[in-house]
Amino acid sequence: MKFLSMILAVLVFSQSCSTGDERKTREIMKIAVDYASGQVSTPERKTGQNGIMIVGNEEKCYIVDTAAIFTGLIDDDEKEDAIISVTSYQNRFLGPTEHLFIMNINNKLMMLKSFESDMKILSLKDRIITAEVPEHGRNSPLFYCPSCREVVRYKFINGDLVKVK
Repeated sequence: MKFLSMILAVLVFSQSCSTGDERKTREIMKIAVDYASGQVSTPERKTGQNGIMIVGNEEKCYIVDTAAIFTGLIDDDEKEDAIISVTSYQNRFLGPTEHLFIMNINNKLMMLKSFESDMKILSLKDRIITAEVPEHGRNSPLFYCPSCREVVRYKFINGDLVKVK
């Protein structure tokens, strides 16, 4: 009986944890979708596969994907924050990615800053954001070269991304 009680307690605890993570993911997605909706006139929202949301109109749209969410400590407090990368398309051409920094302020998630960059965030750990950055600009034929990318580490300091060694 004691063994069954312990298993039941573990199951209840694991369910409450996953529900909290799912709730946080939904909240982060809502912030990102609301942001994208505010960037276009008369936005339409469509739900794709695997939690992807498409927000936009015929001229501009944003792809908001749960797979592009990174959570962890970003600022100086001990509350978990988040970054979500949102891909934009302008007239069916790939635009720059916007990285939304969502901070936990007074136990409420709020978008604090958006950075437009072609970097691809790889991880967020111990206040260090590791990203892959193209070495060449968008106008260069080498922009899409897979070996022409460098891995860079950043810290979020006073509202800016600062490169660290």
